[in-house]
Amino acid sequence: MKYPNLHYYQGYHDVAVTFLLVVGEVITFRIMEKLSTNHLRECMEPTMERTSYRLNYIYALLSKVDIELHNFMDSASVGTMFALPWYLTWFGHSLNQYRDVVRLYDYFLATPPLMPLYVTTSLVVHRRKEIFAEGCDMASIHCLLSQIPDNLDFKRSWRGLENFIRDIHRINLNI
Repeated sequence: MKYPNLHYYQGYHDVAVTFLLVVGEVITFRIMEKLSTNHLRECMEPTMERTSYRLNYIYALLSKVDIELHNFMDSASVGTMFALPWYLTWFGHSLNQYRDVVRLYDYFLATPPLMPLYVTTSLVVHRRKEIFAEGCDMASIHCLLSQIPDNLDFKRSWRGLENFIRDIHRINLNI
C-alpha cells in the first residue's frame, strides 16, 4: 500500500467520480493521488478532528467580511456541520448542476487548498437575507444552509466570491 496513512472518507468518491467523468481513469488516478496527499489530506486522517477544526475558518473569514452575520450565526450556535459535505466533496455532493461542479473543481485545482472554505463563506454571505429571515434558531439556519438551492444564481455568486476574496486580501486576513 503506497499511502497507508490515508483513509477513505464518505464523499471521497464524489470527488473521484467527477474527475473520472471529465478526464478518464488514468488521469483521474494521478489527480486523486495528488489531491489525497495535498488538498484532501486532512480529510483522509483516521478522525475528522482536523477537518472539523478547519471548518471553523468559516467563522474567522465571516468575522472579517460580515461581523453582523457572524454574530447572528454564532448567537444561534449554528456551527459548521452544514458545510462538512461541501468541504469534503468540493460541493460535488451538494450542487445539482454538473457545470457548476466542474467549474468549481477547475477553480479549486488552480487555487490554494483552503479555497473551498472561502467559497463556503462567500455562499453563506450570499444567503445572508435568508439566514436572517430564519430568526436566531440553530435548527432552522442549519437546515437552510444544508441545502444549496437549485436555482442559485451561480454567476452572481461568482461575482460575490471575487469581491469577497478581494475584501479578504484588502483586510489582510491572518489565519
